[in-house]
Amino acid sequence: MYRTSIQLIGRAVAACAVASMALGGVVRAEAQTELINPLPIQRSMSVSDAPAVVEPLAGGTATANFVIHLNGTPLRGNETVRFSFKTEDVSASAGVDYTAGSGALQFVAGGPTALAVGIPVLHDGAADSQLTEKFNLRIGHVIGAVLVDGVGVGSIKDRDAGDPGPPPPPPPPPCPLDFQIGDDGQPVAQAKCPDTPVAQ
Repeated sequence: MYRTSIQLIGRAVAACAVASMALGGVVRAEAQTELINPLPIQRSMSVSDAPAVVEPLAGGTATANFVIHLNGTPLRGNETVRFSFKTEDVSASAGVDYTAGSGALQFVAGGPTALAVGIPVLHDGAADSQLTEKFNLRIGHVIGAVLVDGVGVGSIKDRDAGDPGPPPPPPPPPCPLDFQIGDDGQPVAQAKCPDTPVAQ
């Protein structure tokens, strides 16, 4: 009976020793992992609204400029953050009020943390029911960062309804008067204007 009790106690001590070694191994492994990755990599992306743009005159140009920002842990080595962008109608129409655009861009280590996307604005030649028309620039397919704000708004102010354009040039100043004495001895006023070229 005593021998059996001693054997059971010995097995329990051995089991505790094995468990203690296993537990110690896990603790050491976790400590080693924390030393390898001391800080988690955290990056976020967002796109800002474009400043409002007045519709250009016929034959003129205007651009709605959106800016995409990368924040957080700086990129290192060969790390990149890639994303795509595309425009989408809201109250403005692609091909009439602005030129549709899409593409892909990336942030690279050592490069800028803000990238600009310019969307051409068009002259539609008609008065619209809304003084300001809108369209979106949507960000998608982000790899390497968390997308916080993926939609930027572009605003186009209608020139025909809300902005008459530049004022007309002022009229030329009146011609100075030149007083001369007529045949009857009375003063006669004559306009003394510079010669005006005659169109051929």
